[in-house]
Amino acid sequence: MCKPAFKEIATDLSMELFHEAREKGFDYQDLADFVGGTKLSMKAYHYGDSTPSLAVFIGIWKKVKPEKVLKKMANWSGYVVIKLPKIDHQYSLISRQTAKVMRETADVIEAVGKALEDGKLTEPEKRTVAKEINEAIEELLKLKHSIEVER
Repeated sequence: MCKPAFKEIATDLSMELFHEAREKGFDYQDLADFVGGTKLSMKAYHYGDSTPSLAVFIGIWKKVKPEKVLKKMANWSGYVVIKLPKIDHQYSLISRQTAKVMRETADVIEAVGKALEDGKLTEPEKRTVAKEINEAIEELLKLKHSIEVER
């Protein structure tokens, strides 16, 4: 038995997940078939009458690929979620370079966050942040060049 506060959070997240499923066009039967449940159970989860097991929650998650619930959970951990666009094969180089830019930018944000945790910015931390910024700029310039060549 979990603490009531956590059960309430789990119920709220489940309700949001099922709401997003409905927004994306999934009906209760689609979800029930996917996870091996019943239509009535899916409706109960959606309206908060009961809380799904973790296995059911993960199954629905895989089916729905939620964005709103993911963003909420990521925020609790101090992260942000950025959806990568689907790009056709012709632009696979630009897509890979965009992913590198995003990773390097995330490294900059992480380095700055770590450096500022104690309220002091030491010389080694400044060097680390500068290094990460330079790496991000380098990847941005590569992406810029690829886009200019693509014209």
